[in-house]
Amino acid sequence: MKFSNLGKRVIRVAAFALLAFAVSGCGGSGNDDNPSGDTTSGTGLFPNNATAFKMRETVARSGSDVVVCLGQPVATQLAGVSVRPFVTPTNTVYFQYVSSSIKMWNGAEMVTFLPSTIKVGDTWSFINKGANTTMLVLPRQTITVPEGTYPDCWGFQMTSIRSSKTQITTLWFAVNVGLIKQTETVAGTLQSSLELVSRNLPASQATGATLLPLESKTLVMAATMNGQSLADVLITLGRQNAGVTTLTTPIGPMDLFNSGDALMLRIDASTSWTFIPASVQVGSTWAPDGSPNMSGTVTKIETVTVPAGSFNCFVIQFQGINANGKWWCAPGVGVVKYEATHQYWDQPTGVSVDQLIDENMVQTGTLKYLNMTEVAP
Repeated sequence: MKFSNLGKRVIRVAAFALLAFAVSGCGGSGNDDNPSGDTTSGTGLFPNNATAFKMRETVARSGSDVVVCLGQPVATQLAGVSVRPFVTPTNTVYFQYVSSSIKMWNGAEMVTFLPSTIKVGDTWSFINKGANTTMLVLPRQTITVPEGTYPDCWGFQMTSIRSSKTQITTLWFAVNVGLIKQTETVAGTLQSSLELVSRNLPASQATGATLLPLESKTLVMAATMNGQSLADVLITLGRQNAGVTTLTTPIGPMDLFNSGDALMLRIDASTSWTFIPASVQVGSTWAPDGSPNMSGTVTKIETVTVPAGSFNCFVIQFQGINANGKWWCAPGVGVVKYEATHQYWDQPTGVSVDQLIDENMVQTGTLKYLNMTEVAP
């Protein structure tokens, strides 16, 4: 969550980032949940499993639905813990389940976002990206959203102060469901209101925006070439101006950005291609460069195990004239495995195309760590 700029656009980004408390089932031990009693637990208000859902913006962008995704746990090199990335089209927040509490990565350390025991009137504080933040547990209420009516909801008022500006976010959770409503004000003016529309979206579908999250970070991949181990590969994502993110790999950079739920590839100031469409499932196919020279296809959904853990992935096959690649993408995490086949650009005299194909170099990479350090643009 970012508090560096309290303009309307960035405020909305922060709102979306907070949606990590989403939907579908209880989390953690579950034994501390007490729907009709005076207390609940942090994990009782969080989903336990990877999930995707929709929230509707009813202020600023009336009627606009946003798909967001809470991913499976992933290892982190920096913090030495396993965290769950929560990915929106504009931001990512990292959460860790510790006993019955919810910890959050604040840019420097894991802090307590929701404690193991919560009751009305409780308060606690933490630092989030340099902002002094206080949580207050509100009296419980019945909340109605497009998805339904929920009695006895737990409310939290999150007050953040930075540079003498006050931002107040109000969050409403239904026990064993998750976040169902959120509002955000700055200096007393309502900036954003989000409400639950649907939860437990089909596991067989995903959005391009969740398959390659675009927050600044460094991925550490364990690499091989033709079966021989190579040095670890660093793949960085760095935020740029105008919402563009530069993906830097050993073979060069790519400029990416989101357009709704689609992932776009920027070619120049006036040209961009759909790199991964807004909605994909097994059998989806598209032309990333708008021509027959390149194609992308979701071939299957597969569980793959890499050093960082096991992930349920969409397998995307990219095919072109001189190079082919396969990506294993986990919603809410990004690329956890890849294979790239590099062909010769020049055909030596007397060497057939078939012989060249036999001599292709195959490089693979598997996710080893997700480093949460911000990458400078």
